Amino acid sequence: MSGGEARVFHVPKTGPAMCISTQGAASQLDQKGHQTVCIRFIHPYPPSQSLEHFIDVYRATLHLQPLPLFDLNTLRSDLTQGPDFLLWSFLALILSFTSHEFYQSKELDAKEFYAQTAEETVLKMAVQGIPRVEVIESLCLLALRHIKERKEAQACMTIGMASRLQAFRTLLRNPTEDGDLIGSRCHWSVCILENIFCPQLSVPPRSQTSLEYPPSAPLPPPLPTDSHPDLSDCNHPPKDLGIHAYYIQLIFIWGETALYIHNIRSGHTETPWSPDSTYTNLNYKRNIYDSHLADCHLLRNVAFTKRPRAEILEHHTYWTPWIAMQITIHASVAILNHPFIHLVVLRANRNVPQPHFFLQQTVDHALFHSGWVFRLLQACESLTFPIHDPLVGHLVAATATISWIFQFAKDQDIAKTAREHLTISEVILSRMATTWPHLSHKLQTLRTLQSTTTTLPTEGTTITFQPSLIWDLLDPQIHPTSTPPPTPTTITTPGPTAPGGARLRVTTQFVHPLVEDEPVPNIQGRLGTVVVG
Repeated sequence: MSGGEARVFHVPKTGPAMCISTQGAASQLDQKGHQTVCIRFIHPYPPSQSLEHFIDVYRATLHLQPLPLFDLNTLRSDLTQGPDFLLWSFLALILSFTSHEFYQSKELDAKEFYAQTAEETVLKMAVQGIPRVEVIESLCLLALRHIKERKEAQACMTIGMASRLQAFRTLLRNPTEDGDLIGSRCHWSVCILENIFCPQLSVPPRSQTSLEYPPSAPLPPPLPTDSHPDLSDCNHPPKDLGIHAYYIQLIFIWGETALYIHNIRSGHTETPWSPDSTYTNLNYKRNIYDSHLADCHLLRNVAFTKRPRAEILEHHTYWTPWIAMQITIHASVAILNHPFIHLVVLRANRNVPQPHFFLQQTVDHALFHSGWVFRLLQACESLTFPIHDPLVGHLVAATATISWIFQFAKDQDIAKTAREHLTISEVILSRMATTWPHLSHKLQTLRTLQSTTTTLPTEGTTITFQPSLIWDLLDPQIHPTSTPPPTPTTITTPGPTAPGGARLRVTTQFVHPLVEDEPVPNIQGRLGTVVVG
């Protein structure tokens, strides 16, 4: 199709017609009897300068945040030489993030044209089972557009369609075929979308066919740092798979963690310290992951906080997935050990005594790893390193609920640090909500949680709150597009705790501390006794 060929689409007539070109426009009635105006889009292909601007915005805001969908070196040719529906899908997404004078202030009309035209073609090809990579790429772009527009249900359905089509494409793939980097990017991008936005609906792959990971950015140049041989005793370090591979592997662990939290919310509880529990299995998988992670990507070796901002930005294709990986692994552990889960939900639903050592372990993990999440965020803030990954936004909101609990701790140092972390989370979420509007709901929910919580006058460390507010941050529900998400003040959760809320005595000690504020009484002759608090 030539660049000057007209394209026609319809929008409801709500006043003067807003047309890219009104020549030949005509009014007509749609199937519901509503008057529409036929808008003629004379030049749907943006000029080179416009496309370069859109690619720059994609590079800064969306590339690797969260998807490795395209090779930036070939993105321009992929869009200009590929099928029209891929370009339309890209423009439908990117016009939600930016604008350009080419559209003469008619970006909304253009965006709707691109989206409608792309979906008509892409969805039809997907339903027909046409396993072209461009169709899967387009579905990923359209899913991100739905997320941007807070249409979570449509996003999940689009992701599901992409997942099925990718599975079909993998089934048809020759096992001996190598070098399908575009297919690899599609495959892992679909997996990332599933595990981030709809882990409750994702189905574990049954195929044993594995695709290579997308190429990773090289390690940044080393800095002269002090060696720490005492921190690693590995005589046979694992092979470096690249930062993208480790981030993708971790996304799967996060998806399973999110599903575990969702199942607990749905009433499917188990004894977490049992050897065959999901909790134990997730810890095992995380330890396996950690043992296979190449040491060259560890913080002490990459020295993220010791590098100048200019160098960080120059190598942003490495640091973007590295930061996301670091935040994801620490947030996953913190959320898995969330005090709300172990001290409220599981304690209320199971008549099983909880071991003090286990509870101490969960609190220690929650404090330590949530602290690392905010330490990393502070490092990014000090370097003004931009973060746009929506998964990071969700993890910040979920991890902030741990800080919200510990702000009521008796230990004033812990309480002060928790309040500082809450401030950081609000700053981060406020900024990220300008890119991903659905995060504004998380920010408002966190504020509502903070404003509606009460403490008992006689017990300063005992708080009462609505569990539904925390659940909304830990396990956000997918609402139909026609049904907007409830406001934080109207969220309810079925169950005995909903009417009166839940009570939690905030404590950080379940076993007797080794270092005490008060003198230790004479316990000679009882050193073999386990002391619990």
